[in-house]
Amino acid sequence: MRQGIGRAFLVLALLVPFSRFSFGDPFGASGTLTASGDMEGGSLAFPSFTFSGSSGATWALFGNDWTVGSSVQPSYGISFSGGGWTLDGLSGDYSTGSFAIDVTNPFTVAAEGPYAGAPGAELLATGVPITWTGEVDLFADDGTLAYDIDLTGDGTASFAGYATPRGYSVDYGTADVTDDATITPEPSTLSLVGIAGIALIVGMRFRQHFKRKKATVDAGGALA
Repeated sequence: MRQGIGRAFLVLALLVPFSRFSFGDPFGASGTLTASGDMEGGSLAFPSFTFSGSSGATWALFGNDWTVGSSVQPSYGISFSGGGWTLDGLSGDYSTGSFAIDVTNPFTVAAEGPYAGAPGAELLATGVPITWTGEVDLFADDGTLAYDIDLTGDGTASFAGYATPRGYSVDYGTADVTDDATITPEPSTLSLVGIAGIALIVGMRFRQHFKRKKATVDAGGALA
């Protein structure tokens, strides 16, 4: 049995570096992040699951006044809570995301017509190049952090607002984003995966040992 456990640890030591998620190789992700008045939300698609959700909050651009023809270069943040997830054999029912969005270069504000997202709103800019960074945290059912996903990438954004005597009060922002993400399992996650792997391998070793012992006993009975 001691030899079987030693081999189990050796197998795990060899397997862990080749796990896509524990090795930390970047992989593609894309989605949409939105800020609408005092609501924030969005959805990001990863290779094996989708992170999505929303939450009520006052975002950085809400209430800012822009005038047509002015040059602006906003930066703002979006944070919201997501739902359940399943990744790399583990799962949970709670997740969070926090994102910073920076417009790459100044752009000119222009009232481009009605914004479909809300009656009375005017579209102020579309296809604005952005860079963004973010973090998605996936929590186990007991509340411990299971996975930390770091994101950085680029995309485009659109902005809209309502007319006021001073210009337009910015009230909507939508960012379409793509990126290369890296997933980092937390130590507790690696422990869970390791324990499960050890239990599986040791169980296999025990079954093999039991079968060999039973075969020996049966062979002895046959010879008698």
